[in-house]
Amino acid sequence: MKTTTLFRSITTFLFCNLLLLTAQAQFASGTGTSTDPYVIMTTNQFQQMTNYKGSCFILMSDLDFTGFSLNSIGSYGSGDNSPDRFHGVFDGNGHTIKNIVMNKPTDWDLSIFGVVDGASIKKIIVNNCQVTGSGRMGVLTGLTCRTTIDQVAVVNSSCIASGPHAGGITGPLVNSTITNCYTQSSTLKSGDSAGGISSAFEGGAASLIQNCYSTSSVETTYNSSGILGNSNNDNCSVIGCLAANSNVINNNPIPSNSLSARVANKSASGTTLNRNYALTSININGITVTSNNTISTQNGADVTTNDLTTDFYTNTLQFDMNSIWKLDQNISQYPVFKWQTQGGTTNVPVNKKDSYVIQKDNNNIIVNGLTPLNTVSIYNISGTLVSQRIATKSIEILPLNGNGIFILKISSNTQTETVKLLK
Repeated sequence: MKTTTLFRSITTFLFCNLLLLTAQAQFASGTGTSTDPYVIMTTNQFQQMTNYKGSCFILMSDLDFTGFSLNSIGSYGSGDNSPDRFHGVFDGNGHTIKNIVMNKPTDWDLSIFGVVDGASIKKIIVNNCQVTGSGRMGVLTGLTCRTTIDQVAVVNSSCIASGPHAGGITGPLVNSTITNCYTQSSTLKSGDSAGGISSAFEGGAASLIQNCYSTSSVETTYNSSGILGNSNNDNCSVIGCLAANSNVINNNPIPSNSLSARVANKSASGTTLNRNYALTSININGITVTSNNTISTQNGADVTTNDLTTDFYTNTLQFDMNSIWKLDQNISQYPVFKWQTQGGTTNVPVNKKDSYVIQKDNNNIIVNGLTPLNTVSIYNISGTLVSQRIATKSIEILPLNGNGIFILKISSNTQTETVKLLK
């Protein structure tokens, strides 16, 4: 009997150590604990998280997924608390992951982390991620349960769902919290419920979005909003958020602004909205918003770009501008993270004319709000013309390579408006 027990103990010990050695071989180092997380330094190591969904991870380098076929880390599994869902801790450590393409038109919950349940994700920038699937999607996570997400940025990305739910960061939230996050220059489209940060509050449990903003474009058939697509839950909150979106559109056959909002559309009367603001330039279906414009209603209180000072973010929205956020015009017109040195995009109104929005990516300048026959010109700091386009539609893309200071001019027969660009 003693021999048998000893044999089983030795076998169990060897088996457990074999599993540990196998896991360690998949990552740069670490044992997957909170004090010794698995270290990720390559795209292959990032994908290996799908085999260790309950472990702790830290990213130690920027990752470029060009040519890499990434699969969602977590899946729906058997439902609540399924081990198939990502339920670990991921610390992006201030790094960027970029150039991700996930195109699976029939898949639900398609996103970088897929279905998450009991997870923690923080300090990561997602740049140029294109996600196309069926529904219940976000760029970072799909269905998001009992999870905390903090200091995450999604820029130059898209989330396109043929069914319901598309979020700039997450799909539907269930008893989860998103704090200190933003999306910029991204495109979010679904049949129902799309938002610049999250698609919806769902599941009958309290969730929170706080101190977040979005400049992304949102479009659905029903329930599109700048921050939260729709709230179906009481006891949920959107607090201290800024909607600076380029577009908010619903394509219902009988358009109704009640299906959309600048900040957060809500079906549940018990949803709390407080200390939220939206740029006066945001139209819903091209219509200026003139009702429910207070800090505690679905459209948020009116604010202009001239109001967006450090004092506004600190005192009004109550962003932590000491330890979490900063204003850095070399990265973005809007706040970025203290640890951030790159990865933002800039949306700059031209000479206080809020109908124009100017965005930049690595090789282009995108101008939105033009009138046909407007002439758009870009000059370098020496006054040499480097790019020009005569507008034929409301959005024009001008190629612009290199970095530096540029002057952009928008001219019509009656006036010329200018703005200085940092690229």
